Amino acid sequence: MSKKAKTEVADKSAVAITDTVLAENQAKIDNADKAIKALAAKVKGILVTELNYGQIVNEVERAAAGQCPVELCAKYDMTIFEPEEILEGIENLAGGNK
Repeated sequence: MSKKAKTEVADKSAVAITDTVLAENQAKIDNADKAIKALAAKVKGILVTELNYGQIVNEVERAAAGQCPVELCAKYDMTIFEPEEILEGIENLAGGNK
């Protein structure tokens, strides 16, 4: 087999593997979206705790599709959440501190 033919086979294999991985990941995202949407229909709100700048909360809001409020409880210093911080997030979500 020529070098060119081997390269073409390798490229096609890489594309097939990439397509498979992307399809598997999309299926996982779809399942997570369905779970969040189902949860959002049953609860009064969702509190998303993140040790970053809120990347996940946007995905939760998208998946919840406006069925309930979604509140971000974020920390930027990479320390664990204290119970009081979670409680404050719950109170904010419930409208107690706004």
